[in-house]
Amino acid sequence: MDTRKTTVSSYRKINSAFTLIELLVVIAIISILAAILFPVAGTVREQARQSSTLSNLHSMYVSAKVYYEDEGRFPSSLFGYAETRIAGAVLPAPLVRPALLGDPIVPMDEATETFSTYPASGSSFKTFQRGFLYREQIKDYKTFLCDDNPIRNKSAVTMAYWPLNSLISIRAGGTLANPIPVTWSQSDSTQNPKYYGDPDFPGAAYAGQPKLFYVMDSMDIGPALDADGKVIRDNTGAIRYELHYSPDWTHRSGILEDTDLSSPPKPVTTQLKYKFPPSERTIITSVTEHAATAGSPTTIVLLLSGTARKIDSKLMFQKAPLGL
Repeated sequence: MDTRKTTVSSYRKINSAFTLIELLVVIAIISILAAILFPVAGTVREQARQSSTLSNLHSMYVSAKVYYEDEGRFPSSLFGYAETRIAGAVLPAPLVRPALLGDPIVPMDEATETFSTYPASGSSFKTFQRGFLYREQIKDYKTFLCDDNPIRNKSAVTMAYWPLNSLISIRAGGTLANPIPVTWSQSDSTQNPKYYGDPDFPGAAYAGQPKLFYVMDSMDIGPALDADGKVIRDNTGAIRYELHYSPDWTHRSGILEDTDLSSPPKPVTTQLKYKFPPSERTIITSVTEHAATAGSPTTIVLLLSGTARKIDSKLMFQKAPLGL
């Protein structure tokens, strides 16, 4: 037997294995690469989600402009309100109505956004109401979604609150601790200045009741953010949602009446209800889901000019929706 060949063969086998130090070095290199690549991959995914939002906002802009050209006004809501079915209803009467607290909810993808409005008595059918982009201009409900919104329950609904810097909130004394809910309101000509409520007010039974929105709808509402750009929660820990689209942030009409609370008062013209609001300062809507879920420092804002901008969420808290 050739012992020299055996010795060489054994030596090669021993040297073909990793030493402990080599193994640790490889693990360290992999860990460093993972630490570098994982955040990059996460950033790329978030950028893709924000790009999807920008595409959806472009659809909002184009559809809202077409709606305006057809109707002479902007829609009262983008997607619309949460719906409930009317028991026993048959065509030609409406089959659904806006939901109230406690009503069974029609899933978002089955919403028709066709309901009726009634005279003050609420006793007889008056007219169909289709004041929204969904179904009329935009056929796919997914256009109203945001990829960073974690909610996937199509029947989940929420009430929303007026932004702290909206004049309805300011005039009602809204604060972080005491936000003002978005409710159904009737016109009231006895007030001075006159108060003009919701143009799509369904009937007397709705007066003062909170409007319900689908939680998946990230174009009409979104998580409210505080002065540091952090999500605001209520005392139960639930996310507080804020209204992000409204053609009328004051419910008052006429430049002389529709003024802010400065001294002297200044007309509030950055609202969609006016004929020629300043396009570079008037907000159509905004999306806060990227800040709320992914920790982005910015809110994506759609302006009447058609431009979508990323604006620091802290500035949005100070200025939105009328002060940009």
